[in-house]
Amino acid sequence: MLSDTIDEHELATGRREEGLFFAARSFALKASFGFGAFFAGIAPQVVKFPKGASIANIPAEAFTNLAIFARPVSLLLTLSTILISRKYDLHQDKNIEIRKAIMAR
Repeated sequence: MLSDTIDEHELATGRREEGLFFAARSFALKASFGFGAFFAGIAPQVVKFPKGASIANIPAEAFTNLAIFARPVSLLLTLSTILISRKYDLHQDKNIEIRKAIMAR
């Protein structure tokens, strides 16, 4: 998908900028890991999950609170992914047209 997007960008701008696209993808991946670690770090504090307790001594409501916190975050991220992905309108026929136009230059 990224290579097809690079081709579409080249057709629109006349510049081939693979490095920029792959750098942006790498940054987004690192940022997602950072946000994941951030949420994993604050979630237990937000729901007041007991520190240092053995699993047998953790009350069921602590797990419930953690699930209640995690569900909206997961839903928001999933919906964001779906909305962003819907904007991707490249398909095989359009990609073939783009490649032909680039080769004709």
